[in-house]
Amino acid sequence: MKRLLARLFPPLPAPDPIDHPALRRLSPRDLADLPLPRPGR
Repeated sequence: MKRLLARLFPPLPAPDPIDHPALRRLSPRDLADLPLPRPGR
């Protein structure tokens, strides 16, 4: 099922680095706690 979803929805290139006024104030530790899609998951 996961393979089928991966075929239907290819992973989008993640914007790197995340440049957003709200996220810029957060520390890397705070960013790690956010439920963001990460490569390799």
